[in-house]
Amino acid sequence: MFVKENLVHAHSLSSDETTWWPQAPGSTNAPLHAGHYWWLVASRDRNTSERYYSAPRDFRIEVSFEVDRATVRRSLSHHWLRITLHWRGNMHAVKFKLSLLRGGRIIWARHGLRRNRIGSPGSASFTWHRPHFIKQGTGLTVREGIFETVVGGGGGDFFRVRAP
Repeated sequence: MFVKENLVHAHSLSSDETTWWPQAPGSTNAPLHAGHYWWLVASRDRNTSERYYSAPRDFRIEVSFEVDRATVRRSLSHHWLRITLHWRGNMHAVKFKLSLLRGGRIIWARHGLRRNRIGSPGSASFTWHRPHFIKQGTGLTVREGIFETVVGGGGGDFFRVRAP
């Protein structure tokens, strides 16, 4: 039997159930994250209470990952840009990098790690306040990158904005 800490999901079938899917339509079970898992079925003889176990079978759930373009809001009166990164996927966590460039030089950068919920879009927002030495309307480049933490796959984009 597996150690309890390694158990991802357990389910008991009623006497009239013959099949079970972890992600069946209408199921209250949470979907499984991308990764390597083992399938083990335990059963019990009702008359003798003797337990039986299937041979463990391994299976994998591949990474499904989608990066959407960042959204940018700007306040001209308060001189800030708010950049929000967006993603969706079946991974446990997401790494991200966000940089603001002027003339090819990085003038501001943020990076981090966020937990991901399967079935819900993920996002991370950051606010940059324009320093006094950068004039309003200056052309800047936003460089975004979002990466899945296990396999390392991901995506990113470059796009232009004007300093607030």
